[in-house]
Amino acid sequence: MKLSYIKFRCTLEEKMTIFKRAQRAGRTMSDFCREQILSGTVQQVPKLTPDEEEYFKNLHIFHTNFARLSNYIKYQDPGLSNEIREFLGEFRRVTDRFFPKKGGSDSQV
Repeated sequence: MKLSYIKFRCTLEEKMTIFKRAQRAGRTMSDFCREQILSGTVQQVPKLTPDEEEYFKNLHIFHTNFARLSNYIKYQDPGLSNEIREFLGEFRRVTDRFFPKKGGSDSQV
């Protein structure tokens, strides 16, 4: 938990420069300044395209589904096989949108 403050003075132009650099790096001004001071560099976080954002949201959903499938396995749910087959089909459809297969051969799940 961050409880301590460091303040420093700068010109308005310097503040705007820091703000713009922080924005380009995908950081808040506080995070940008902290990283710059502690490590001397700030790693830029690229902006995600709408497709990439959707892909990562789907990965989160898949993570949840894998956790649920794990719980089904623990309790030996009789419908597990169908759940897995449906899930893998949806997973394949989403990943194929981002990583299309070369050669066009589709394998069934």
